[in-house]
Amino acid sequence: MLVAEKYAYIEEMEPAIQQPKVPKEAPKAAPSAKPNTLNKAVSVLLVMICFAAACLVVYRYALISENHRTILRLESELSKVLDYQDRLRVELAYNEDINNIGDLAMDDLGMHYPDKDQIRYVNIPEPEEPAAFPEIAEEPKETIWSRILGFLH
Repeated sequence: MLVAEKYAYIEEMEPAIQQPKVPKEAPKAAPSAKPNTLNKAVSVLLVMICFAAACLVVYRYALISENHRTILRLESELSKVLDYQDRLRVELAYNEDINNIGDLAMDDLGMHYPDKDQIRYVNIPEPEEPAAFPEIAEEPKETIWSRILGFLH
C-alpha cells in the first residue's frame, strides 16, 4: 500500500504531459488484391490447363495404341482364315477331279467298275424347236405426272 500511495503522490506532483490532438484519418478502404496475387492465380490456371492438355494427348495416344493392337490381332485372324480357305479350295479342287473321285469311291466305298453287261447306252432324241411362249403385253409405266393427276381426281 505504501508503494501505491508513493506513485500516486509522484503523479500528483508532476503535471501530466498532454499530447497534441491529431485529427483522426478517414477509414481506409479494404486493401485490394496485390497484382502479384493475380499473376500467381493466372500462372496456376495456365499450369492446370497445360496439364489437362497433356493428359488429353496421352489419353489419345493410348487409344490409338489400343486400336492398333486390335487391328493387328484382327489381321492375324484374317490371315489364318484366308489360309484355311485356301486349303479348302485345294481340297475341293482335288475332290472335283473325276479320276480322284473314282479312286475315292473304289477305296473307301468298296465300289468297282461296271461289267460289260451292266453298261447300257441311251439315245437321246434331238429336241424340237423350243416351245413359243405367248407374249405378254407390257402395261405402260406410270409417270410422275399421271400419279399427281391421279391424286387430284
